[in-house]
Amino acid sequence: MTASGAESTIHLTHRFLKRGFRLPRYDSTKQTGAIVCAGSATLATAFVVGLLRRSYWTLAIPVVGGVVVFVLVAVWVGLTLALTPVKPESELQPDFSYPSLPDKP
Repeated sequence: MTASGAESTIHLTHRFLKRGFRLPRYDSTKQTGAIVCAGSATLATAFVVGLLRRSYWTLAIPVVGGVVVFVLVAVWVGLTLALTPVKPESELQPDFSYPSLPDKP
């Protein structure tokens, strides 16, 4: 787009907004949601077709995927626990006691 084309588009948009017109705006989260729904529907259809064909891979692929996800989460938790720095006891705060609350009237 040339500079004059961009300027005319900005001018046109400004004119519409000044008169109270709103240009359609697409929210990226709605687009992402639509893509996720379409992908899920496609995978569900492929799964049902695979089950109807009695394919071994229809069950094997999701099971392997689930095991891989479980192992990755376990590794992530383990690394987080192993690499989190621990403060020495000398830096810990002394026991804190809450002040006593006044008796109810």
